[in-house]
Amino acid sequence: MRGTDLLLLNKAYLGAGKRYGDRTSRRMIAAHELGHALGFCHKNPARYRSLMAPNTFDMPSNGAPTARDRKNYRALWG
Repeated sequence: MRGTDLLLLNKAYLGAGKRYGDRTSRRMIAAHELGHALGFCHKNPARYRSLMAPNTFDMPSNGAPTARDRKNYRALWG
């Protein structure tokens, strides 16, 4: 449908027993991909912590948005 996004998570990486197959990694990656669906691009982890960092090791380990992520959301969406 026009104006919608479809998020697909790759079981080759996120399936049980795979590199990112644990619950925490799946949560972080799903939140990151949802950020893309909301219109966010990758952020430079040298500047600040964000779920939108390009690599999982630079993201907050709990998968929750940082204060900066929330500020960016409000700036984009009100």
